[in-house]
Amino acid sequence: MDRPLHERKEVLREALEESESVTIADAFPEIGEDYFQAALKMGIEGVVAKKKTSLYQPGIRSPDWIKIKKSLKLDLVIGGYIPGKGEREPYFGGLLMGAYSRDRLVYVGRVGSGFSELELRQISGNFHSIPRSPFLNPPRAPGVRWVEPDLVVQVSALEITEDGHLRAPVFLRTRDDKVPQECNLDQINYQSA
Repeated sequence: MDRPLHERKEVLREALEESESVTIADAFPEIGEDYFQAALKMGIEGVVAKKKTSLYQPGIRSPDWIKIKKSLKLDLVIGGYIPGKGEREPYFGGLLMGAYSRDRLVYVGRVGSGFSELELRQISGNFHSIPRSPFLNPPRAPGVRWVEPDLVVQVSALEITEDGHLRAPVFLRTRDDKVPQECNLDQINYQSA
């Protein structure tokens, strides 16, 4: 365990016989991006990139080992929010996001991470409250506040679930260059296919 990765692999190669169920993963330093794309085509969520000089550190997250996962980038419309708690009390805890199908806003998920304090302040400062949900399929969430669906943001997500919701969404940026009606379900259906 106190040897670097490339030495540990040599020990494994000497100690184990590879078979259908036991494989020692090779390194692909020159073609890492190609390897990543091939993994995604096989339906694998991502890969772990490791420095060949890294030590094995059980139970510790090391900067020498990096998870690289596929992610989708989507432009979505804010239709509501969950009030913030603690440090976020003046702003919001999570944004309720949607995309248009024809002229109806369809709820696709909630995003609560990825925001700087400046972004929290700017986004919440642009909310225009409305009495009812703008979503065709409103989410059930305690304390939800509905807003005019006039703000567009870009988020990343690992995937679209079978029920059409975002898995592990993260806020990336606001999109002042897009109007809400440009954010449609086609982008979600295309990227989940």
